[in-house]
Amino acid sequence: MNYAFQVVDCRICEGTGKYQYWHPCPNQDKAMRGKHCPHCGSTTKYGHRHIIDDYISDCKSCRGTGKVQEDICSRVPKELLNTIPIKVYRDGHETTWNEAYLGYNLVLSVVDYGRSSKMTDEEFIKDAREHMSYVQYTNIGVEIDQDSIELCDHLGIFVGTLGYNVKKVMT
Repeated sequence: MNYAFQVVDCRICEGTGKYQYWHPCPNQDKAMRGKHCPHCGSTTKYGHRHIIDDYISDCKSCRGTGKVQEDICSRVPKELLNTIPIKVYRDGHETTWNEAYLGYNLVLSVVDYGRSSKMTDEEFIKDAREHMSYVQYTNIGVEIDQDSIELCDHLGIFVGTLGYNVKKVMT
């Protein structure tokens, strides 16, 4: 199944084009000698708040337009992710370093110290769908060209001795 990247709402500013950036107090590291700082209200040298929250400007990600072009590192919408079928594979493999700590090329990695050995296939699928909140296109497909991606045939839940992991399965 092919998917063409689209123009979507910017996820940084949520489509508004404006973003509240934080910046340090101009009097940071200056002794106030008991007086209140006119910017942040601090009375001590190290008590300055490191942020001033009234600085709102154009979003740097979308340059104030509120729209960005999706790419391979963008987040997959939940609606599209839910259309991809999931199959469970019980191979009982030992958990690798990547599965436990890095998660490279995995959609989801769960270390539950063997509790998952008692779960049914339906429970695995339900649990995986609940926990897949931020998935990039690069984890569920292969980039065909700059504007489109080929999605995986299905997602596989590979159950091991200490937990399970979800990764794309291409045929």
